[in-house]
Amino acid sequence: MKKWFKYLLVLCVLLCSTSIAMAQYVTIGTGTTTQDKLFYTTFEDVRSLLTFSNTELTTASPSLNQGDTIYSIGWYVQSLGSQVMYGATIKIRESGAPVTVWIGRLAPIIGWNDILLDVPYIRIGTGNLIIEYCFDNCEFIQQSFNVRRTNTPSNTNQFFCSDDQSGCSLTATSLFYGNGSGSYNDNQRPNTRFGKSVPGATFTHDTLCSGTSTSVTFTSSSSVSTYTSVPGFTYYGNTLGSYYFKSTLPDAWLLADLKCQQVGGHLAHISNQAENNYVDNIISTLSPTRGWIGLQQNCNSGSFSEPAGGWEWTDGTPVTYTNWDAGEPNNYFGSSDPEDYVEMYVNGQWNDHTNPGEPPGGYVLEIEETYLWNTGATTSSITVSPTATTTYWVDHSFGTNTEREYFIVNVGVCGCTDPSATNYNSLATIDDGSCITCVYGCTDNTACNYDPLATCDDASCVYDVSIVTATNVCSGVCDGEVSVAVSPITPGTNYTYTINGGSVIPYLTNTNSLCAGNHSYEFFIDGISCGVETIIIGEYPAMTLQTTAVDSTCDSSYAFVSASVASSSGGNISTLTYCNSSPGILDYNNIELVRLVGDGDSIVKNTSGACDDYTDYTTTDYTTLTPGQSYSVEVNTGYCSSSSQGGDSIKVFIDWNIDGDFDDTGEVVGASFSSSTFSFIVPTNASYGATRMRVVSQYQSPNPTFPSGPVGPCDVGIFSGSYPQPWYGATEDYSIVISSTATLANTTYLWSNGDTDSITNSLVAGQYTVIVTDANGCEATDTVSVGQSFQVQIDSLIANPDSPCSGDIITLTAYPSSLSYEYKFKWRDSGTSWTNISGFGGWLNNNTNPQYGPIYQDTDFRVKIRSSIDNSCKTGWETITVPVNPLPITPPIWHN
Repeated sequence: MKKWFKYLLVLCVLLCSTSIAMAQYVTIGTGTTTQDKLFYTTFEDVRSLLTFSNTELTTASPSLNQGDTIYSIGWYVQSLGSQVMYGATIKIRESGAPVTVWIGRLAPIIGWNDILLDVPYIRIGTGNLIIEYCFDNCEFIQQSFNVRRTNTPSNTNQFFCSDDQSGCSLTATSLFYGNGSGSYNDNQRPNTRFGKSVPGATFTHDTLCSGTSTSVTFTSSSSVSTYTSVPGFTYYGNTLGSYYFKSTLPDAWLLADLKCQQVGGHLAHISNQAENNYVDNIISTLSPTRGWIGLQQNCNSGSFSEPAGGWEWTDGTPVTYTNWDAGEPNNYFGSSDPEDYVEMYVNGQWNDHTNPGEPPGGYVLEIEETYLWNTGATTSSITVSPTATTTYWVDHSFGTNTEREYFIVNVGVCGCTDPSATNYNSLATIDDGSCITCVYGCTDNTACNYDPLATCDDASCVYDVSIVTATNVCSGVCDGEVSVAVSPITPGTNYTYTINGGSVIPYLTNTNSLCAGNHSYEFFIDGISCGVETIIIGEYPAMTLQTTAVDSTCDSSYAFVSASVASSSGGNISTLTYCNSSPGILDYNNIELVRLVGDGDSIVKNTSGACDDYTDYTTTDYTTLTPGQSYSVEVNTGYCSSSSQGGDSIKVFIDWNIDGDFDDTGEVVGASFSSSTFSFIVPTNASYGATRMRVVSQYQSPNPTFPSGPVGPCDVGIFSGSYPQPWYGATEDYSIVISSTATLANTTYLWSNGDTDSITNSLVAGQYTVIVTDANGCEATDTVSVGQSFQVQIDSLIANPDSPCSGDIITLTAYPSSLSYEYKFKWRDSGTSWTNISGFGGWLNNNTNPQYGPIYQDTDFRVKIRSSIDNSCKTGWETITVPVNPLPITPPIWHN
């Protein structure tokens, strides 16, 4: 803290930052009848659960609503018991586990007993509010405290009581000891009031800059009145900071303890010989000359054992000085009537005794002026170094007079809080006097019109709102196209662009005829350049065609084509320049493992335990991915220091179109709030070549003073000044090689003879051309030569007439008819052997039509064809059967 600022702040604290709280109570229950179950000292161990509905709390006047703070809880005592409740605890529960808000000793008095909470409780919900009160004594006394209560429509008071147990641990399933012990549930709920303020308390505010080691000292400024008049006691004197009184009547130890604590003091505590001598002088004035002091044997102490273990003063402090009489303590009466309390003889020596004891002359009350901070400190001042907004309080007490003071330290961000200043810090909550004069202009270095000389933003910034898309081209073809979209569009604004420094083009007009490679792109808003960036026209891999002709001597020739592409493009290292990304500090959180199994190679980087903020692995770690294929990347985060700052958010980015950024659609391939494995599919339109994968891990602070946004690929944190996020985490970059597909899908074919398959059949001699078109519309052409073939075939064998009459002559004709064919004919009738047709034996030339006849019965004929050029090319036999119709027979004609 700057000195001048500290002094100014102190002045402000004195003049304007101290307030005094007025009483404000929310009281639930107005009945005047009583019940004894809340402070039920008839049993050693008691636990009560009081349930209050949201309706009761919010309809009371004043009301207790969500967000209200409870500073105290009180109950109205109608009649008194006769012992203090030790190990008393108050807890509050709405949902989940109960919250402990007070621990101490309770010595109620007649009327309202408001207990200031150690931890003020803020109501968080709108459901039921459950108040738990419990205590844990070592003896029971028949006389209990009675509190006013009100009957409720339903059971709102759950109550447990037992001996020889832990009161605050009692449940319905506990083992209960003692007559009348057990678990109860009824509608007799004690009247309860909730303090929404601390009457008379002061509130002082101070401020510290976050991220500094500045400490602040708080000193109690309250004053409490001391007094020497206490009903039931006679003032004796004061020494060593304590006021001493002797009782006017004798009492049993438990009742004496209660009366002393009811008036804000305690039975005398002795820590040295001087105090013992002083108390002894008081004892010598009693009659008889012995009296109780505030030493008891706590049966709930971990060191308790008879006769010498577990002795402590009534405020729970252990014994450091003793002055036992010879043979004491001895628990003389044994377990039937244990001697758990101490009296002092006139000679100053101590004796353990039972609660009633022998009738003593009285007892000694000690009242001290004390300071008690919620940190546990007992001095008038404390020095603290909070790192977050914190509330401290101190109770300054003498007897029943207590003044509470609250000191609230607001830990904020120091900086310039003047919005018109050059170095205005929107996160700053404390002005540190660093503001300087403004030079107006656009101060956002991501804006198109960023002015490096401007120190104050004048709202003139304009931003690149263009979305540029580039198409890939086929190998060797310059038909690439660039299109530009704008979103959002500001009416009346002129958006233009240039490619390669050429003419200015309206954004709605595309640029065509671009070749593969890098091209410069510059976007303009009303003539203001948004900078030059590189766009890439990718080139689809060229197809390689292999066309094969199969020449056949005796059958038809055919040709077929196969197309393929290279399986990968050249280069394994990403060479484009990308934005920076790193946390503010390399300590604490890190990326421990990145694993991506690609096509035959993998990225496996294990850096467990190593601290880093940004590491470039692009030159050493890469893998190959294929468009359309599925992969998964595993990312584990952890800690590189003995302490962590919390869980990390993870995102994985891949630049699919290889344009030097990660802001295109689909380039976030995974996101999680913890270590995860992310599955993804490589886009089929991904550009081919080496690109970059970025793995980002960030711890995002939940502190609203330092707002954090979603994890991005270009976040740079700073661990100083205004502390922009992210503070912790890591970024790692890797190379990714996007290969072309090794097989072609959706490919079409067109042959010069009109065929549209990868194979063309029945070819005659000549040259044939095929055009292959892939799924990207890229073409490749190849030509193949087909040689001479001597294909022969039979279509049919015809007899004329085909159904002759007996005695007819038939003529045979074989099809097809070709000058390059020769024909052989044979016949058979009822026999099984084939015979040459008379006059037509051997191989006959084309257009030779042999005749057979006369024919008298059904006869089989067959023909075989061979090439006249290559006699080895022959067909099989083609056979027909010619049926013969018999001549009609005329019966004899008889004449008379």
